[in-house]
Amino acid sequence: MYYRIIPTVTFCHSTSFLALELLEQRIADLEAENAKIKEEYDDLESEYLEIKDDNASLETEKNELKGGNAELKNEMRN
Repeated sequence: MYYRIIPTVTFCHSTSFLALELLEQRIADLEAENAKIKEEYDDLESEYLEIKDDNASLETEKNELKGGNAELKNEMRN
């Protein structure tokens, strides 16, 4: 059986407290950035859905116009 020896590092209390404070601040900054990115994503997703809906409406209108155009061509031939 083998035992892995893990070296331990000791810090003075003030150094570890400072490191903890820095990590907590970094976490807070990242959480704020994440919230901002989520908000931007939600805005873009909403805009995308509006554009998709507009595109579907335009596609329907285009198909109706094509159908009317075909009818006019048939009437002109007759």
